[in-house]
Amino acid sequence: MGYDVVIAGAGAAGCVAASRLSEDPKRSVFLLEAGPDYPDPTMVPPEILSIVSPAHTHDWGYTSEPPFTEGRCASPAVSSSAAAPQPMLR
Repeated sequence: MGYDVVIAGAGAAGCVAASRLSEDPKRSVFLLEAGPDYPDPTMVPPEILSIVSPAHTHDWGYTSEPPFTEGRCASPAVSSSAAAPQPMLR
């Protein structure tokens, strides 16, 4: 079976995109998520339900670093061009 659209990731944006795209009954949408399935809410691990800290047991372990420009960290307050602003880092 083929699909018109394949969306990788059922996060906030992926779910919204899949929902919007699937409103057209002529379009088939496949939403792919790599995490485990917890069909029984009582079996969801407590670290996922916690609002205090992120669930590092269920992420991919990626971390980010600020972009570097000519040996210095890019700052949102210092932009070399209004046409190419630096991203906000928080």
